[in-house]
Amino acid sequence: YILVDEFQDLDPVQLKIIELLSEGGKLYCVGDEDQCIYAFRGSDPSGMIAFEERFKGKKLYLKYNYRSSKNIVSYAEEVIGFNHERNQKELLSSREDTTKIRKVFPETQELMFLDIVKEIRKDDFTSCAILYRTNAESLRIKEVLRKEGIAYTSRDSYNFYKGLVPRDILDYMRYAFLGDRAAFLRIANKPYRFISKDDIRRIGAGEEPFSVLLDDTKASFSLIKMREFQRDMMALKKKSPVQAVRYIESAMGYGEYLKNYAKKTLRDIDELMEDLLELQEVAALYGNMLELLEASTKEDVDHPDSKVLLSTIHGVKGLEFDKVFMLNAVEGIIPQAIAEENLEEERRIFYVGITRARHELNIYSPRTIHGKERKRSRFVI
Repeated sequence: YILVDEFQDLDPVQLKIIELLSEGGKLYCVGDEDQCIYAFRGSDPSGMIAFEERFKGKKLYLKYNYRSSKNIVSYAEEVIGFNHERNQKELLSSREDTTKIRKVFPETQELMFLDIVKEIRKDDFTSCAILYRTNAESLRIKEVLRKEGIAYTSRDSYNFYKGLVPRDILDYMRYAFLGDRAAFLRIANKPYRFISKDDIRRIGAGEEPFSVLLDDTKASFSLIKMREFQRDMMALKKKSPVQAVRYIESAMGYGEYLKNYAKKTLRDIDELMEDLLELQEVAALYGNMLELLEASTKEDVDHPDSKVLLSTIHGVKGLEFDKVFMLNAVEGIIPQAIAEENLEEERRIFYVGITRARHELNIYSPRTIHGKERKRSRFVI
């Protein structure tokens, strides 16, 4: 006798192993192909869809959802019904009550965050989850909750500030405001300023950076460049955090450096620029540079007693909450800007997100993200 749970998550090799092991025996599998969301691990919903043919078995459908209210289940059924790679089954709620589904279309992400804060402060439920497609989306909602004094628990260990772009920009600030020599060495040639290895060695050994770079023995061209660099670093001190990010990108040439870096390393320039814009919008939350630098060094502090959980949708599969907030339901995020053949997987991820809600579901589709217009997700119906 073989029992397999979460059958939809098996990959083709595991399916073949089960097929071989179960010959002449009894096989009982439990799963839901509509919740097959681990394609990156090889999960394949075909094992459930073709179960009768492959295993000479019989399918029994458990129709009832015991978690969500009637209209949330109906909405979930409508959404997932657009998928073709699934068993055609009826979804019913064991509850007859209907509860709130809010589809919110704020002008900006900032207005989305303000609405979430307002909804959390209603304190009408004992548990709520803020869900997103990717870890990168968590940064600003965490910053907003911290500033608003709202405790939360996070299920991800992602640290935006350790990414390439935020780390470089913050290193500029660390030197400008704190005189951090190690930070200076990391950004001295980003963009390339013809600073020699010998100069880098001397600065690393303890000499003051601009005493080395403005040595009278250097060529006049080099001295002009280094004086300009020094003026830029001094100018940063007088700027607000968001002004400093923009100044580093444009006046100091970091934006151009990123384009060259992307070409050389085959990195996606749009992804790098998104990180730059994200940092710019986070910087706007802080009144001075030292506050931002301090915030960037803080690790997430979980509050186990908090009713607010932050997670990717993948991280909450199997869990349930009274109130769910789903962020950034726009084209390019959910679904991600990917090949059409992965669209059904993306819809299943959305379906898993909305079916985490017991009593209230809030779906947000901001009209602009980082100042760019975004199209509402095709999944929001």
